[in-house]
Amino acid sequence: MQRPKRAAVTSSVVCIIAAASAMIVLGKDFWITKPYSAWNEQEALALLTNSPWSYPTTIQGNYGGSSSPTMAGGGARSVATTGGLGGSDSVTMYVRWHSSMKVRQALARYGQLRGGLSEPEIQQFLAQPMEDYTIAISCPVMDPFAAATFESLSPRTFLTSRKNKEKKIALKAYSSPVGRADNFALFMFPRELDGKPTVEPADEEIVFSTQIGALKIRASFKLARMTIDGTPDL
Repeated sequence: MQRPKRAAVTSSVVCIIAAASAMIVLGKDFWITKPYSAWNEQEALALLTNSPWSYPTTIQGNYGGSSSPTMAGGGARSVATTGGLGGSDSVTMYVRWHSSMKVRQALARYGQLRGGLSEPEIQQFLAQPMEDYTIAISCPVMDPFAAATFESLSPRTFLTSRKNKEKKIALKAYSSPVGRADNFALFMFPRELDGKPTVEPADEEIVFSTQIGALKIRASFKLARMTIDGTPDL
């Protein structure tokens, strides 16, 4: 019975997040100075679309063309490179560290403001365990992610460390947007391997990378910017 509750929290944000075409910039580090219960609608959306946990990138030509567009966000950047698929429109894609408590608080708060979620529903959602590090991708056109599988993604999907060049965390699981109320594509990575943490503060910056056909995606997450009370919120 947990999944319907999660759907209730996330379904209220999917349309706006997926359709947003401009970055939202608000007061610096409001997620530290204010409890999530005091965030307004714009602040909750900003954390989900342009913060240390979430970066936007513009993809030209319906996942086509020959450009390598980049948009900075939250002190780091996300890059999507495409080629050879044609088309003339552009879409905005968001790469988000979905397992973060701040991200889940933003989802819950936005759902509360837009969808009237009750406090017990929010607390139930926030209490759900996040066994793995989870990266979410959302955009208006999710067809390439709907067609992708763990088998097709795993050879080209990793978390790597900017500091430790030997660190390469392999994809553990993939959840297609098909059948999900939030329409997110979720990429899961283990928090531990052989009893040791896979990501540590000493890594300084973690890079998510994946490729689906001609679409190459890289997003850099600076751990210092994601640290809450001395611990990276991942």
